[in-house]
Amino acid sequence: TGQIDIVKILCEHGADLRYEGMGGDALDISKLCGGQEKAYIAVQSKVQEILREFDTRCSFCRAENPLKNCPCGKEKYCNVDCQRGRWKSHKKRHKELVGNHQSSLN
Repeated sequence: TGQIDIVKILCEHGADLRYEGMGGDALDISKLCGGQEKAYIAVQSKVQEILREFDTRCSFCRAENPLKNCPCGKEKYCNVDCQRGRWKSHKKRHKELVGNHQSSLN
């Protein structure tokens, strides 16, 4: 869990998530690094959650200044289309955060 702690600390202290190096920004690179072991995949998923939480861009299209926040407070979207586009990936985490209440996107 050291990687997760480091990513969270960097984000909390203003790391530039938009810096483009090594073929992409922080979120792009977090998807490319590592192996396919279950433990690694779990860490990679958590790192991506942290990056999305601190990134001020749309969680789907990554446009600047999205207008809507997900009710869970962890993701931001430009519009309903972006929210729906990301829903399949975000649904499980969203339900963990807000409980198992019926979502308006089901």
